[in-house]
Amino acid sequence: MRVIMRQRIPAITAVKIRRAFFVWLLSGLTVLALPAQAEVAIIVHASNKEEIDFDTVMRIYLGQDVKLPGGTDIQPMALPDGSRTHGELNLALLKAAPASLKAAWARQQFTGTLKPMTICDNEDAILKAVATTPNAIGYVDATRVRGNVRVALKVEMR
Repeated sequence: MRVIMRQRIPAITAVKIRRAFFVWLLSGLTVLALPAQAEVAIIVHASNKEEIDFDTVMRIYLGQDVKLPGGTDIQPMALPDGSRTHGELNLALLKAAPASLKAAWARQQFTGTLKPMTICDNEDAILKAVATTPNAIGYVDATRVRGNVRVALKVEMR
């Protein structure tokens, strides 16, 4: 009969394993809590009739373009970093974490090549700002769209 000795896991490693499991568990619960087919609507002023595609929105929010393809200046509006819609848009459309987007904008603002993005407190504020600013672009949960805005693009999450 062979006796198998159990190795003792160092306390630091055990804590790391527990933390990793906890993070994994929370991330799974977060995914389950999200709606199955959430959509983010990219909105512009109702008078803006230019067609906007996925790549254009990506370049605008990464600070690579300050004009629409037709030459119209554009003023991007965004939600704060803690917003669910902001996080979803960053991961789905831009394939970047909110912190990396913020860093890219900060670099370009520091060099003077880009004016600051307007940060709105909530989705209602974005709707109001886009409705009153002809050259604005913003994003909200697609179920929240109302008022004097036009949905230029819908981005499906998950």
